[in-house]
Amino acid sequence: MAIASTVVSPERRGTFMSINSSVMQMASGIASFIAGQIVIKSPTGALQNYQYVGFMSAVAGIVCILMLITSPKKSVQ
Repeated sequence: MAIASTVVSPERRGTFMSINSSVMQMASGIASFIAGQIVIKSPTGALQNYQYVGFMSAVAGIVCILMLITSPKKSVQ
């Protein structure tokens, strides 16, 4: 959050942080819903397809890191 909070001016920081938090919570809910659609319970009670959720999470994390590395840098004064 420290990196994101330096993007906006102090006058707008509260609004930005509220919207940012809302978007993160919405994304978390959507991710949970999608994971719930992928993972199924077998007749024996074992969870199946759980590994695919892990792979998707790893790929999403790598994509986020690459986006952070390649994003244009703004100098903070």
